[in-house]
Amino acid sequence: MPLLLIRHAQSINNSLPEEQRSDDPGLTELGRDQARRLGERLAAWEPDRLLTSAFRRTLETTAAVAEASGVRPEVLVDVHEQGGCQAGPSPEVYQGRPGLTREEIVSEFGDWTLPEAIDEQGWWKCRVWERPDEAELRARRVAAELVREFADRSTRVAVVTHGMFKPVLVSALLGRPFVGNEWLGDLYNTSVSQLGLSAAGSTLDSYNDTAHLTPQVTPELLTA
Repeated sequence: MPLLLIRHAQSINNSLPEEQRSDDPGLTELGRDQARRLGERLAAWEPDRLLTSAFRRTLETTAAVAEASGVRPEVLVDVHEQGGCQAGPSPEVYQGRPGLTREEIVSEFGDWTLPEAIDEQGWWKCRVWERPDEAELRARRVAAELVREFADRSTRVAVVTHGMFKPVLVSALLGRPFVGNEWLGDLYNTSVSQLGLSAAGSTLDSYNDTAHLTPQVTPELLTA
């Protein structure tokens, strides 16, 4: 089965120093243009399923893809960024935030498929910062779920996720421990990576592909 893993478009946080970043930013003007061009590319790819994390930046990116492709998005909380929804400049002082609530997502994005876990306490529910080793365990769980549901089928699945979590998930899908971004490199905003998903062992067919972006929409190598 072909699986696309996609980093969200440029968020407001991507354009700010760490001490000025917010817990759940939206997209910049550049990010909205990136998302529109991504949507045009994915519409031509014709996905059957469109999954996204619950952060605002991924939801806004996914909305552009949904508009272009006509596919109803499904929110999958477990593909969120490493750490979860946190306020503060560093893990030492992070404070867990609720994340968007069910009512907020429906009001802003429409009738998308949402899990019951997203309620009026938000999707993160002010939990503490998720450690990198916990994110790797989550990636293995997500990888196992994707293989179990989609491997060796013709379903075309696109997942909009995040710059820090995506390489961890790629490693898990390939059955490798995550050894850091040195292996695959940092990711451009809206970069597309394609995998062949199989119960016998998945393959990485392309990584960090931004063919949909013109030179006038140069993405930034930022991972936060």
